[in-house]
Amino acid sequence: MAARGLPAFSLIARTGKKAPVFIGIGPTTSTGYGKLKFAINDYFFGDNIGGFTVTVMYPTDVVIVNLHSESE
Repeated sequence: MAARGLPAFSLIARTGKKAPVFIGIGPTTSTGYGKLKFAINDYFFGDNIGGFTVTVMYPTDVVIVNLHSESE
């Protein structure tokens, strides 16, 4: 995953099908539905070294409500 407009060689994340966001120093909030994916903003991974440490937190007081209705 390479994202134009975001810093090269940085850590980026995407939730579901939303546009990738830059993950900088300090808290970064991402909202939405779907898988949370992390990547390095680079086209070629063969020459990369090093890594990132990520802590993912989510609220525990979230209530998921099913909003679909069934026909009678």
